[in-house]
Amino acid sequence: MKNYRSYVRFLIAATMCLIVGCAGVHSRKPYSSPHGNFVVPIPESGVFGGETPRIKEDSDDLGGRVVFCDTTLYWFLRSITYRRLPAEPGGVSRAAGEREAQVRSFLHDYAFPELFEPVSRDTEILLEETIWTANVVEYFAVVRIPEGSIMTDGAGKRQDSVRALLIFPHGGYMYMLGLANMTWGVFMMPPAEMAEVMDPVDYQAREFSVQRIEDIEKRQREFDKFVAQARKWLAEFKSTIAFK
Repeated sequence: MKNYRSYVRFLIAATMCLIVGCAGVHSRKPYSSPHGNFVVPIPESGVFGGETPRIKEDSDDLGGRVVFCDTTLYWFLRSITYRRLPAEPGGVSRAAGEREAQVRSFLHDYAFPELFEPVSRDTEILLEETIWTANVVEYFAVVRIPEGSIMTDGAGKRQDSVRALLIFPHGGYMYMLGLANMTWGVFMMPPAEMAEVMDPVDYQAREFSVQRIEDIEKRQREFDKFVAQARKWLAEFKSTIAFK
């Protein structure tokens, strides 16, 4: 029994190492974009690393996309989507307001109609915000794609996919980094459910059981923790990319 418990603790520790450190583990082999605009180490796959993830890529004259998918445990997915920006003055706008509008437009006017809505027209944004660091603008978002996961339930139905996204311009291209994990969709609640306890007027007008309120508040805390972790992973993922 003692050996069995030790083995279980070992498996738990190994799993947590994968979850926490997944975004920072890489092999020596690099992936080079067909456009020659960036090089990134191919992330290692597997519980203990050392394996090559599934790689899917496509590109055209305007840009491309590469997806690295670890299918061994938690189906951790990383993606880089990039589109060439027009030359100035219509490229990366210099005015702060215009630059903010550009990164937001990439999500709403390109990613949604081209990447997400073909999978599900019910795709929704759970969170979006602009991040300014010095004079550099980035756009962080969390989206839910109903039945957008490659994982299925017992009935063969695809599970929802929750993606954390970071959008930013660099060197004549607009980039969108994406992260997804099969476990993220478990605790994600629809924005309407969050609004039930966040809206003071609605809160007073309805009767909620104590358990209901505690459940929603707990899931809100889990969502906040997820957002913090996703930001960290995206920053680590971005730091591994060598832009040209």
